Amino acid sequence: TSLSLNDLPCQAGLRRVAVAGAGPDMLRTVVLRGGHLCEELNLLQHTRPHINHSANDVQWHTQLGSQLVTGAKTGAVLLWDMAKHGSKLLRTMTGHNGHQRAINRLCFHPTEARLLTASQDKSAKVWDCKVRYAVQLSFMAAAEVRDVQFSRSTPSQFAA
Repeated sequence: TSLSLNDLPCQAGLRRVAVAGAGPDMLRTVVLRGGHLCEELNLLQHTRPHINHSANDVQWHTQLGSQLVTGAKTGAVLLWDMAKHGSKLLRTMTGHNGHQRAINRLCFHPTEARLLTASQDKSAKVWDCKVRYAVQLSFMAAAEVRDVQFSRSTPSQFAA
């Protein structure tokens, strides 16, 4: 069988890898044990099966190593916590001011609980990761926004 992967980000310290596939049922973490890759968690195991969490991008939180975020094809931003019991889904960040189309790229702020997202809906948004519906800033572009990055030298600035 063939598998289409959208992203393989490695956690800081190289302990875990998040595996995001093109299908609605592929979002897992794997770890290296005894020289072999072993599936650690199926993040979708305890989520509602009728909701499509298929991810275009996955990023590990820069400060909280047990958390990662996924950008869904539906426009939802999902925050996951590996340390949480049961369902690992911590928060779905959507709402009337969220993205209306697929997420292309995610980028955590290097020092604050903020997330930068790029979408096919021609927007880039800055989110407060502590609040469920907290889009702090929204910027519109002439075409879909493919990539976003916070500046390493000046974290209050970003490029899209």
